[in-house]
Amino acid sequence: MEPFIEKFIEFKKTKNTAEIPWDNAVVWKENDFFIYITNEEIRYVSWSFGVVSIIPHPDSILSKYFNAVIINSDIIFVGKNIKTGN
Repeated sequence: MEPFIEKFIEFKKTKNTAEIPWDNAVVWKENDFFIYITNEEIRYVSWSFGVVSIIPHPDSILSKYFNAVIINSDIIFVGKNIKTGN
């Protein structure tokens, strides 16, 4: 996942949890960092068997490259203002 985080500014990376907009983001832990995508970039989120799929918003640059971003992490937080599609 690291090459994509570096290439796309839509993926935010931080060690400081105070920087994360928890209500408006999908956040996961990768190594010592928290990685997150905000709701402006997300159409909706769904999950099955512990694997989270983030469907990019049509206006997001991510939608030009990905149909979905699949997150497989031990810890994933989905903010309360994120649309879900289960």
